[in-house]
Amino acid sequence: MSISCTICFENYEDNTDNAPKIMPCGDTFCFKCLKTIKKEKEKFNCPICQKEIFENIEDMPTNKYVFNTKKTILCDLCSNEFDNTYNSEHSPKVLQCGDTFCSKCLKSNSGSEIICLFCTKNKWKRG
Repeated sequence: MSISCTICFENYEDNTDNAPKIMPCGDTFCFKCLKTIKKEKEKFNCPICQKEIFENIEDMPTNKYVFNTKKTILCDLCSNEFDNTYNSEHSPKVLQCGDTFCSKCLKSNSGSEIICLFCTKNKWKRG
């Protein structure tokens, strides 16, 4: 599993400008790249899924998943191994609460919002 930003390819570091930030769509990029993309705009689009993002970058949670040192990490729903291939059906999507599921599981869930199965309060909104 790569632990680098898919925009600048620099390794993520906690509590720095290279901290991995979870966007509302579930994609993760470093704080520095998100600041560059957003600049002074009120909204911007995710570089991967193109969902419009209105949230303040400073308020986005840090993705602690990327610091996991396990060799194999599995989706909690389908138990398939995550891969970090661009837009793969088994690429990890991180909810605002930090729980992580594969894209396939999130897409197969019906409705426009998915409530986290673990904390039951945080949602992932389809783009």
